[in-house]
Amino acid sequence: MDKNNKINYHSKEKLEVYKKYLERYLSVMLNSPYDNIAIIEPFAGKGIASDGNKGSAVLAKEVLLNFSSDKNFNKIKLYLNDKDNYEDLNKNINPGSLPIEISNKPANDFIDGILNKTNYKTHRFFFIDPFGYTQISKDTYTKLFNARNVDILIFIPTYFIYRFLNGDDADPNYKPIADFLSYFDIDKNIAKKAKSDTEFAEEIRKCISIKTESAFVYKKQIRNEIYNSTYHLFFISKHIYGADKFIETIDRIEKDNPDLFFVSGIISDIDDILIKYIMNSNKLTNCQIYKIGIRLGFSSSRQQKILDNLEISNRILVQSIGTKKRRPGCFYTTYDNFNKQEERICIMPNTEKK
Repeated sequence: MDKNNKINYHSKEKLEVYKKYLERYLSVMLNSPYDNIAIIEPFAGKGIASDGNKGSAVLAKEVLLNFSSDKNFNKIKLYLNDKDNYEDLNKNINPGSLPIEISNKPANDFIDGILNKTNYKTHRFFFIDPFGYTQISKDTYTKLFNARNVDILIFIPTYFIYRFLNGDDADPNYKPIADFLSYFDIDKNIAKKAKSDTEFAEEIRKCISIKTESAFVYKKQIRNEIYNSTYHLFFISKHIYGADKFIETIDRIEKDNPDLFFVSGIISDIDDILIKYIMNSNKLTNCQIYKIGIRLGFSSSRQQKILDNLEISNRILVQSIGTKKRRPGCFYTTYDNFNKQEERICIMPNTEKK
């Protein structure tokens, strides 16, 4: 929701991603070894906008209810917080006997409390709204980024921030921007060299990756056609499995909603990123390709399609490893193979292919 408690175009798209990801996230995590699953919103808002549209908190509750018949439903708990809209949030959510806890604390206190009350047997998923990201202190971001078993989906108005990079430092609107740059250890002079807000978003992604010490940090751009501005969703995971499921979910959302995200370049150009890595390598196993592919943002199924096209066009050679016979057209670039370190095949560029 915006400051007028309305849900505009880019927020609707953001909420669509959030809801779809939650559905996929819970379907996977309910069958994971974790004892508990915490879905956490430090800035939940009122739950329902003034125009009647559902906010993230209501959508999260609906997703929660969809799993109420699951045998592991008691693993889940939804934590909602909003210091300024507690009463409306509580009324609109009406948690009753559902596993929902609603708070009205300052965001830093709320996040600190959640991290302290949930232990290593709990997987925590944080959703951070764009109208709250500057209210989180650098110390809290550091705690959040260093915590175990945490995935984060954060929505940042990159165009707004980028616009102020070349503005007047004395402008009072610049202070939260300066704070943001400081919190994420983004060098302003380097950021100012970005030729567009898209390049600036990549700088944010790199800095988050460094701060979290994670290779699994992704961004997706949403363009607000009405105001000719852009926003980015950033997803952060410490574990390759969480990254795998996010990329897979995004692929499914994009397939069903082809206009949801702004994509620069056609798909074949984007695929070239992984293709060039494979073709410039001497030899890669299926496990190595899977890890590289996930780090670069390619889902397991997309890796399979790319490899299949390369083999059909005779650009790669595929050799079996060990005694197990390779199934035709199978490349074993899956999390299960990676997790068990089952190196089934070796892939090499076909140097005789002209």
